[in-house]
Amino acid sequence: MTIEKEQSHKYSLMAALLSGLIRVVLFPVWLVVAILYEAHVILSSRKLGVSATALGPMSTRWMQHQLGQRRDEACAKLIKVLPNHCHAGLYAVAFPVLLGHRLTGFVPKSLRYPYEGIPPVQHQTHVRSTFADAAIEKYLPGVEQFVELGAGYDTRTVQLQHNHRIRCFEVDLPKTRQLKLRLLHQCGVDTSGVTFVAANFLTDDWLDNLMKAGFDPSKPAFFLWEGVTYYLSREAMEKTFRTIATIAPGSVVVFDYATDAVIKMRRKPLGRLHKAILKAVRESQTFWIPSEPPVKETLATLMDSYGLSLREHLSWGHETKRKRLPGGLAAAVLE
Repeated sequence: MTIEKEQSHKYSLMAALLSGLIRVVLFPVWLVVAILYEAHVILSSRKLGVSATALGPMSTRWMQHQLGQRRDEACAKLIKVLPNHCHAGLYAVAFPVLLGHRLTGFVPKSLRYPYEGIPPVQHQTHVRSTFADAAIEKYLPGVEQFVELGAGYDTRTVQLQHNHRIRCFEVDLPKTRQLKLRLLHQCGVDTSGVTFVAANFLTDDWLDNLMKAGFDPSKPAFFLWEGVTYYLSREAMEKTFRTIATIAPGSVVVFDYATDAVIKMRRKPLGRLHKAILKAVRESQTFWIPSEPPVKETLATLMDSYGLSLREHLSWGHETKRKRLPGGLAAAVLE
């Protein structure tokens, strides 16, 4: 190891230790603040009838923006005006990490961009941006349309709308669509190049709604479908994949999925807490694929049955004969 690398390693270690010490010292106060913040999110989301789980990935992107890892100005503006959370509360929850970063420059592994290595299931929302952004960079040149299914509060279409070769669409529940569009306009984010489409994957023909809004199924498209599959019924999930397979060849779908190993994880304390939170916000997970190894082969077979070919795969954790995967991220193409 060179002197420069050795010094850099020592500095990184000291920064990590100091940042960790700050979080340990502030933990009692942080815990109280975090509980109050989450309670406010749950109650406000139920009262307004909007998604609470969509705040998780958005908060991660906001943190990456604050830490200078992945710039997302639209996200930073939008999160300030969301009615189902307290922005000051979010800052308070993030304060130990932000303070540690301000004093030492240290960024926790879960928030680094691009994310490196195989992520544990606890980092699933953190690794989504790295996986999806890499897939967009790889496959977007071969398509003419970008569609975000169940977009939630993601702002990728806002960023991609300036690529005049690509037409951008978002599909989401009517109430979520209406709220997001109103808030984006309220905080001054340009959406002139994005078409917002209302649809419920459980009850509506989302492709028909999309076509009425100007989508052309004869042209290849990139579908981004994050954080949605495990909240759907098996029938709705399969119907969506089969519908995507009717679009022009060259189309791509990027998605994440959960396996039935999640059911076993729910027997543990953190798993029971997660299940209780989902029940409180009325967003229960309902679909899993079998976790018998190798899960990647199971997923490839599943995609093939829908008329798609699995091209990219990243698991949440390492798979062994004893340790089963709780899920992962994938990209499939229509050849």
